[in-house]
Amino acid sequence: MREEEIKLVIGSLLHDIGKVVYRTGEAKERHSRLGADYLLNRIGLKDKDVLDCVRFHHGRELSQAHLPENNLAYIVYMADNMIKSPKVPSSRYFW
Repeated sequence: MREEEIKLVIGSLLHDIGKVVYRTGEAKERHSRLGADYLLNRIGLKDKDVLDCVRFHHGRELSQAHLPENNLAYIVYMADNMIKSPKVPSSRYFW
């Protein structure tokens, strides 16, 4: 497996880690931000690609992030939406 694929797998597996932090009741931000902050500050994860997958896996954040079009966060966003709905997710947030 290439390094990029490994980062995608890790980012995909961790993309909702912020829900655990949110449910502790300690913070009231969006779970995507909480997850990225937790991984960076508490775990010490420094990999930008993985952190982007966690931080920007929702359309609102992704559309405002101005990431390059080959960023792995787009794949996590699409996969996250596809698993939630039988419809193909809207591309209106980032095109």
